[in-house]
Amino acid sequence: MVFPWEYRYLSEERLVEMEKQKKRSLRWGIGLLIFFLLALAGGLTGDEGFDAGTVILTVLGIGGGAWLTVKGLLAGRQTEAAKGYERLFSNDRDGVVTLSELARQTGKAPDAVLQELSALFQKNFFRGCVLYRDGEPRVVIGDAMIHERGVGFVSVSCPKCGAVSRVRAGSRSFCQFCGAPLADKEI
Repeated sequence: MVFPWEYRYLSEERLVEMEKQKKRSLRWGIGLLIFFLLALAGGLTGDEGFDAGTVILTVLGIGGGAWLTVKGLLAGRQTEAAKGYERLFSNDRDGVVTLSELARQTGKAPDAVLQELSALFQKNFFRGCVLYRDGEPRVVIGDAMIHERGVGFVSVSCPKCGAVSRVRAGSRSFCQFCGAPLADKEI
């Protein structure tokens, strides 16, 4: 899979892996559901009916197909959540993103944000940042404080919509208005 540009804090390898997992789970899950639902429909319309073994196999096949489908949908949901947090981390101004900041920006409760981030960090979605500092839950961005041109941000005009956004010096981000990729011209 080719990404339009390199993510700053997301592991592209993990994104590719999760995309493959999502596709594989959805293909197999939907395939099993269709196969066993057709088998069920065929058995109901047939003259001989079902024996106990066929019923058990059909129920297990439908259950397995449903489980794989849900697993694929959850993998896609996690990937999208990680991409959303990537945007928030990239637009952070001081290199430390608190749970209250993330809760306000996502519209979720701080406990829900922490639970979601813990799962994403545990599955190695992020790089260049950590979830805890001094025992307190907060995202600390490793490269936010020091850069060759100093600490801080530069203003970048969006090539798509023309809006001006602040981007950490030497980094890439997304336009806060239209979501287009942005980069400091010095990188």
